[in-house]
This record gives sequence, structure tokens and C-alpha cells, in this order.
Amino acid sequence: MVAKEILEADERYVQSLDLVRQLYIIPLKQRKLVSEKELRVVFSNLETIFHFTTKVVEMIEPRVHSWGVHSCLADVFLELVRRALSRQRLACWRATHRERSTRQQAAFMKVYTLYLQNCEHAQDRVVSLKQTNREFAKFLEEAEARPESKGLPLQAYLIQPVQHVPRFVWHCAIHSCECES
Repeated sequence: MVAKEILEADERYVQSLDLVRQLYIIPLKQRKLVSEKELRVVFSNLETIFHFTTKVVEMIEPRVHSWGVHSCLADVFLELVRRALSRQRLACWRATHRERSTRQQAAFMKVYTLYLQNCEHAQDRVVSLKQTNREFAKFLEEAEARPESKGLPLQAYLIQPVQHVPRFVWHCAIHSCECES
């Protein structure tokens, strides 16, 4: 079932974001190997994305577990991306949906836009810090050697939110017809 696959993919994404928090963000803050400013550049608002995506999973999970012939997920994803629509279409949509949904869409766009704007700079900063901060470079080596990192470097985890945005768009495009019928 496609809905179950979507839920499982988003659950894995949340686990991956949490791994970044546990393996990198929290220890780096505790050890103070880099400044708070450097942490903000490298991780941007990744913790906010983690909390936001956790809520998304909580929104779709009950639907998947009580799936029926007329069930759909597209409206949940559409709630989160409609903000990108023109004002006229958004006003039309607002007339038929609750205000809570509109706040969630705005939150989605704000959270991911900030991250997307910073992503390339974050990747560059990781490279720069590895070259100029021996303790940071050693920390990354140790973190990447841990089994839970699955042998992936930090940069592979930092790109995941960028890769996740098109999935939301895909879910909406593929499944919106199912909700409308």
C-alpha cells in the first residue's frame, strides 16, 4: 500500500534527522568544539525541521492505520505546500479549509525555505571547519565511524531535508486526484 510506504519513508526521515541531533548537534553543543554561530550555519534550523516532520508523521499515522477505500493522504501534504500557491488560489482554498491548515502550510514553507537557502553554505562550512579545526575533524571521523551513522558523512545527512521537499510535492501531485474523487 502506497500510504504505508509514505509513512514508513517519513518515519525513516524523522529517525535520520534525530540521528543528526543525537550524533552531531547535541554533542557539538556540549563539547563546544565550534561556536554557536558555526553550529547555526552548519545545522541551520534542522532541529525545527525534525520537530515539524515529527508532527507531520503524527498527522498521517492515524490515517494509514485506519486506511479504507476512500482514504487519502494528499490533503495532509497539500495543507503543507499550498502556501506556495498564488494569493487568489490560496484565498479560494482558505474559504473551504480550516485556519489551522493554513498555519501549517506557512510553517512548512518557512521551515524548509530557510534550510534550503542555507544548505550550500552549510556544506561549505563543514569542509572549511574540517580543514581548520582539528578537533572538529576528529569529532566527525569518530561520529562517522559509529555504527548508527551507517558509514555516511555528515554532509549526506545535511542534504536529506533538501531531498525531502520534492517528496512532498510528489505526494501531492500523484495522490491529489484520489482525494478529489
